[in-house]
Amino acid sequence: MLRSLLRAAQRQQKNKVGLLFVLATLLLSFQPLGTAYADQNPSGCNSNRFNISIVKNRTEVYEGQTLTYTVTASNVDFGSDIACNITAASISVTLPAPDGTPTGTVINLVASQDFPAGTTTTIVGTADYVVHVNPGVTDIVAEASAQGVLHDAPVNHSALIVKTIGTSVVAAPSSGGGSGGPTPSTPATPALPGLPRTGSL
Repeated sequence: MLRSLLRAAQRQQKNKVGLLFVLATLLLSFQPLGTAYADQNPSGCNSNRFNISIVKNRTEVYEGQTLTYTVTASNVDFGSDIACNITAASISVTLPAPDGTPTGTVINLVASQDFPAGTTTTIVGTADYVVHVNPGVTDIVAEASAQGVLHDAPVNHSALIVKTIGTSVVAAPSSGGGSGGPTPSTPATPALPGLPRTGSL
């Protein structure tokens, strides 16, 4: 009789342990996905479609004039290319240095932002640059860069993009001052959906 009771108690104990194991497994399998988890997301995605662009508001500038750079980002499908999610992306602009190279002040526009698949072209931010170059410099270059986590496989990977844009530096107007003289050409900037203006000198 005593043995039968002991066996019954052991069976109950085993059943409880088994039930707890099953519950724990189920909880882990339904754990919500986030930036800390490696995953292919969306399921079946097959491409790194993350893209940034850097746009200038003038094609020519002179010393002392303000040039504004606008950075946009997108992550959209293209035909059978299914975009994978991008998370924790940082995006910055490096302004021209006095020698014209993109090695000047760095403006951080976004520190950690997600760009899920389907993100259409969106303004990330702008950066103003007051032209200041060494004598003889006739070309200045700015650089936009973005780095984030690409959810393309069971093991995530890094997504890195670098884009540059150049602008001609011309002689300042000889008469009439900065506001009264001729102004270098200024193309129209297309209206795009975007985030609030971030980053400035």
